[in-house]
Amino acid sequence: MGNEDYGNLEQIFIDAVRAVMATNKFDLDLFINQMEDEFVRLGYRDESAGVKNILLVRLDAVGDFMMTTPSIRTIRENFPDAYITLLVTPRTYSLAELCPYVNEVLSIDINYFDAQNFLKTLKCIVDFAKKNLWKNFYDLCFFFGGLGPDGKYMRSFLPYLSGARERIGYNYDTICKTLDTLPVTWRPKEIRHECLRALYLLQAYGLKINDTRIEIWFDKLDLNAANKILSGFAPDRIKIAVGIGASTLARIYPPAQYIVAFREIIAKGAALVLFGGKDEINIAQFIVDNLPKGLVKNTLPLNPSWRTSAALISQLDMYIGNDTGPKHIAAAFKKPVIYLSRVAKDTAQFVTNLSTEVEMFYPWQTETILLQPDHQIGECAKKHLLIGCIDEEKPHCITQIKPSEIVDAYEKILQSKS
Repeated sequence: MGNEDYGNLEQIFIDAVRAVMATNKFDLDLFINQMEDEFVRLGYRDESAGVKNILLVRLDAVGDFMMTTPSIRTIRENFPDAYITLLVTPRTYSLAELCPYVNEVLSIDINYFDAQNFLKTLKCIVDFAKKNLWKNFYDLCFFFGGLGPDGKYMRSFLPYLSGARERIGYNYDTICKTLDTLPVTWRPKEIRHECLRALYLLQAYGLKINDTRIEIWFDKLDLNAANKILSGFAPDRIKIAVGIGASTLARIYPPAQYIVAFREIIAKGAALVLFGGKDEINIAQFIVDNLPKGLVKNTLPLNPSWRTSAALISQLDMYIGNDTGPKHIAAAFKKPVIYLSRVAKDTAQFVTNLSTEVEMFYPWQTETILLQPDHQIGECAKKHLLIGCIDEEKPHCITQIKPSEIVDAYEKILQSKS
């Protein structure tokens, strides 16, 4: 399609950029008024067709996407004949592309967004909308969160610039109030978990929710790749997925302490499969080098897709590790989880009106043993945050969890299964 197919939508943005260059000011009200007039003129606000096209936006990490799957399924159940587009990041695309509840999966790389350059980010969104979204004339958009490194000011511009007639999202700030047709109160205090938070948007819109389980999808090729990685393990070994990576160092449990726990767990009949990202390759190798040979599979040098990782975890018996994507994948398969958190046990009493990291990202609907520090330490003890530990440069408060606690938790799970 050429520019003329979308009227003056792109030109309005170009004119806004020129005005900023001339005045050093972005006139939000003028921009929205002009865009709205053009959306109306081109038919994007026509309600006569009902809800035929739906856009779902989830631009976060793997765990966040996983916790949105109950909502994706619920939307399909409520709109069985709609054409549904799911927009994710490249990181979660492989998990999303086999989703049976959507007709189309798109990805946008939010790493191109610039928190310090509003117009650059806006241009990325306009270019993406012109190429991928405007042609669909969406009637409805659910925005589940995550957009750009700033995490705030740009949140509602993508749903708005998609052209969607109705836009439902959380009310993060005044921009959301302006751009969303249904800005939902940000994180009601009774909604603690991220799964429920995503579903709450659907409730606010009036949809019926029948099933809250999370899902994940892979194919035979993924399973074959997983089984190839697992070959060589004795069938009688308890096979454990170990999550050693995280988006922040404060979430990572020290590898030297892991080794102490894993030596004892392996001696009790277990074998390990390590999961993480490129930043954890050295950590993984350190763990492999210090444990019995042949009883630890290291997936990090293989760089398997998230679908292959999911297929791997489906074949394992439990998960041990910190808050990371594989933890939520394990929960999707109802695998028991030993969850190591940086958030101290007493954090919740200091942030009573908000959810802690543990409450938000607790393994969903599966047997879980939670291991936490009793209290934050150092400077963290003076500032009580939702994430608990404030030291992002190294493993900190989480280091208080003893290796013996991991071993005890492992034994408890085995006892519960016997």
